[in-house]
Amino acid sequence: TFTEYLKLDQPEKQERMSINNLGELIHPYLESHGKRFVSYEASYFLPPGENYGSVLLSLKIKVKNRNNQEEDIYCVAKMLPPNEILREYFNTSVTFETEVIHYNTVMPTLKNFGKEMGVDTLANFCVTCLGARISLDPKSNIADDDAVFVLENLKMQGYTVGDRFTGFDIETTKSVLESLARMHAACLGIKFKKPDVFKAKILPNLEKGMGFIANDNLLDNLVNTVKKYAAKSPACIPLLDRIGAGVRRMKDTFVYSKSKEPFASLVHTDLWVNNVLIKFQDGKPSHNILIDFPLCIYGNPARDVIFFIYSSANLDVLKTNVDSLIKFYYNNLIGTLKQLKCDTTQMTYDLFMEEVATAAKNTEFAHCIFMLTPIYTNKGEIKDMRDWKLEDIIPTKEECLHPNYHEKLYVTCLDFAKRNWI
Repeated sequence: TFTEYLKLDQPEKQERMSINNLGELIHPYLESHGKRFVSYEASYFLPPGENYGSVLLSLKIKVKNRNNQEEDIYCVAKMLPPNEILREYFNTSVTFETEVIHYNTVMPTLKNFGKEMGVDTLANFCVTCLGARISLDPKSNIADDDAVFVLENLKMQGYTVGDRFTGFDIETTKSVLESLARMHAACLGIKFKKPDVFKAKILPNLEKGMGFIANDNLLDNLVNTVKKYAAKSPACIPLLDRIGAGVRRMKDTFVYSKSKEPFASLVHTDLWVNNVLIKFQDGKPSHNILIDFPLCIYGNPARDVIFFIYSSANLDVLKTNVDSLIKFYYNNLIGTLKQLKCDTTQMTYDLFMEEVATAAKNTEFAHCIFMLTPIYTNKGEIKDMRDWKLEDIIPTKEECLHPNYHEKLYVTCLDFAKRNWI
């Protein structure tokens, strides 16, 4: 197994297999459930290439209940990446704190708001957090090597991650868009109905963002690589200059990320296959959980819609269902806001489609094209995170890429061009 490989061949990595003061971190959660911490075992949760921005550990936590009987709790711990380049790239001093606050403050606020408004399922897209911190030093505001948060391991309940090389079918795509609409509506609902709570507990955590600006070398490499691969499709050849110009807008992503009312909400900004956990019943998606919130901002929710659809829907869905999926999301957004007794008069479909076009043109084409390479990089081709460099996110060897990469690239470029988004 991957874990055994790490243990046998790379023993120096075992320092990342321990969590200091884990029992203290999750004590409040355990106490509220009548349990107390005994011990834990850890192993690596994902192989290289499935997660760039952190170390993920699978935890088996032994506890005792009120009757002094031992039980096991299965969790996932998220920690800082071991590579300084990755920490700088993901701006972990900010983004890890953002995610800690998301689980400690933002999600409980959304859940409480839903219960208050009689919509108990409002925030059921979120996983249970057992504890989160940025440091063992209570005075520190900088995430360090003791930064960690511990989440319920939903794989033990039958949740799975989709195949990033294939993408989601139409039913699963709709299921995730429904959850995404609830997430956006929950934030909008608090903004409209409880502006003081929104300003105190939600907005401050959405004003930081990743802060990443692509340098010229990275952009040149990305543009040249994408144009080289796109040129393999005769239909894309006339679009190469437009494709290159669209990709270069990546440098201005944060200039275009300013919020615009009335739709501005909590934006995940990185919602794709690997950041969704799906539970199936009789072959159909019955529930899903959205994860990985270090990059969330306050801005245009259409960014999430466009990025998720083009990064995560399978090719058949992309070729025939983009318009109906956008409308499906919008109807769920407005429907949830009406459940929350919000006035949606000004939130027309035409106005939302303006937001969709703005997101697609200004940020999400470059975002989608940039992420296609890590999404479609073959398993086993990603360097260990300790050896990772920024340029490694753009594979220069075609054999590193899954065969589906090329058609996904062609379909994405052609569809954005058809809609005048590039």
